[in-house]
Amino acid sequence: MMTLLATLTGDGRIMVDTDLREPSDNGSGPNLMLIDFFASLPGAKFSIQKTGFRAFTCKLTPATCYQILHEAPSCVACFCEDSISVVADEFFRSIGDAPAIQPAIRKMDAWNHQALAYSFARQRKASLLNMGMGTGKSAVAINVLQNDPESKTILILCPLSVRSVWRREFLKHCSIEHDLLILEKGTTKQKADKAKTFLEMSELRGVTAVIVVNYDTAKLEPFAKWSQSFEWGCIIADESHRAKSPSSVTSKYLSRLQGKRKMCLTGTPMPHGPLDIFGQFRFLDSGIYGDSYHRFRSKYAVSGVFGSDHIIAYKNQDDLANKMSLMTYTVGRDVLDLPPVTHNVRTCELSTSSKKVYKEMETELIAFVGDGNHATASNGLVKILRLQQITSGHIKDSEEVVRTIGTEKIDILDEILDEIGPTGKVVVFCNFIHDLDSVAKLCLDNGIYYGELSGRRKDLTEHAQIPAGVMVLGVQYQAGGVGVDLTGASYCVFFSATYNGGNYEQALARTHRPGQSKNVVYYHILCLESVDVTIYRALRSKRDVVSAVIGSLAGDLDGYDEGDDLGLGTVCGVQRRSSRVRAT
Repeated sequence: MMTLLATLTGDGRIMVDTDLREPSDNGSGPNLMLIDFFASLPGAKFSIQKTGFRAFTCKLTPATCYQILHEAPSCVACFCEDSISVVADEFFRSIGDAPAIQPAIRKMDAWNHQALAYSFARQRKASLLNMGMGTGKSAVAINVLQNDPESKTILILCPLSVRSVWRREFLKHCSIEHDLLILEKGTTKQKADKAKTFLEMSELRGVTAVIVVNYDTAKLEPFAKWSQSFEWGCIIADESHRAKSPSSVTSKYLSRLQGKRKMCLTGTPMPHGPLDIFGQFRFLDSGIYGDSYHRFRSKYAVSGVFGSDHIIAYKNQDDLANKMSLMTYTVGRDVLDLPPVTHNVRTCELSTSSKKVYKEMETELIAFVGDGNHATASNGLVKILRLQQITSGHIKDSEEVVRTIGTEKIDILDEILDEIGPTGKVVVFCNFIHDLDSVAKLCLDNGIYYGELSGRRKDLTEHAQIPAGVMVLGVQYQAGGVGVDLTGASYCVFFSATYNGGNYEQALARTHRPGQSKNVVYYHILCLESVDVTIYRALRSKRDVVSAVIGSLAGDLDGYDEGDDLGLGTVCGVQRRSSRVRAT
């Protein structure tokens, strides 16, 4: 058995002294298992000497200390200096079960699931609260902060539309004296200067300082460099799935932040699949999965013909789940006492002219899929979106001008609005701006007061709710996915589907959440024999949309059957109805 000695270096890293060239147990050569273990740790570096690999260093994190001391291969005996052992033991104690307790400092009693989440997060320096919409993850986070004496400087990162929500949440749940700054107006430099001054003034006053900033601002200079230059008391990544892409500027920015405590808040930590968890855990503690996405992907996924960005299968999922559970507390929406929901599928057929255009584009996509040399998942998505645009009734011509080629879906929406009547508020989710334009025109023609939530308009109250006079609210998925309360409506129409499973789940939960007193009815408008059906089925069964569409084109999925429940099963009430709109 090999003996390892782990010590701290002067620059705050862990150094392990050993001869990694020592033969493996079977005497066949260098101990590759041990080399692979060290290489998987964050910031792994080997010093190379004439005699071979003699020393290894890695980044110091609580999880790294724990893994070296307790998870190293069985062929070694590892001895650590006291400071490393203390950190490892603290981490070990933190991952144990904790009973539900009410926060000592609180404005109101926590629900039982919130008390459990509070206990879980309170005893960990890094945690991910995977809590469904409306279950109170922000309340849990605030309770953790106000009961942690080290959390005196707090940085909250969130999507643009969620910034104002945090002001409301602190007023509702925080009972300690604090200063709150929401960075909204000004250049990035002005926001950075304002944040610096704010922290200085709060320190002079001796109160907790809370800064709320959106991701797109935080990742830019000079704010990024300033915020990464010191250790915060606590950093919260709200809607942390925004950091799922490890190569994105946002994800890299998060990975460089320093905090005594770190928390991720999200209801959809893996909107596209298990690999989405890497960027979030790299922020929390890179000792769990390491800091190499290439190694992480190779360990947990199988790539397809489109290259590394096209995943066809997953592997070692038990190991991934076990590691994730060390820092993740999950609460589903089943803990909420909410009214029932009903899903209605409304179908139509493309007109003869629309079908011709659609078939031409579909043929092009099939040829594209067959070209393994040039096809990529991202390019495939572009072509899928074009098919979706056709089913929505519009397409861009060779001069990039949008032309209307059909009204099949808008005619169905007209029917739905007529059935609901003038007293019911309706939310219409759309994937494209031109869909919103079509919905707006329909409302104008029918004398219905229309509002919109998109990149160009935000017709909501100051509390991010539907205004009293608006009867139909057109919502673009990216704008209406987070931080928005749409419980003022009990009818929701999916005019064109999103390809993002996370956005879809968020959209469902915007009307069906605490505060909703009526039964919620969802309408899904689908064009038969089109990409609409495949996308819908993939979303309902939580599969990757792009892979599902490509699979259907390759003949791996059956077409829509009027008797098929489209994956809804008996989870909720389902009604199907074919529209009177048919091919002409």
